[in-house]
Amino acid sequence: MISVSTWFDPYVLEVVVIPLTILLGTLSAWFTKKVLVGPIVHVTVTMLFNIWIWLYFYSGNSSTFFTIHLNSFEFYIIEIIFVGVTCVLSWGLLRAKRG
Repeated sequence: MISVSTWFDPYVLEVVVIPLTILLGTLSAWFTKKVLVGPIVHVTVTMLFNIWIWLYFYSGNSSTFFTIHLNSFEFYIIEIIFVGVTCVLSWGLLRAKRG
């Protein structure tokens, strides 16, 4: 069984936030009926989450967070992929809703 303290590990939270941002982005696009709102919400929630992780877990050593996440090319490629997934899901959902 997974303990509660495991869920608040920064790496676990990063894995959990990905489906949440995709879901929030897709739902916001569905409610506003605009495809671009989905990726914008996705990026906004991801950045707010990263700031929260930075302040909560790495406030004593902020350079560690920067070198692990924001300074890697891999982080940006993965974010582009997930924003693309959000955009495609938003577009597909709105297209299915109209037709």
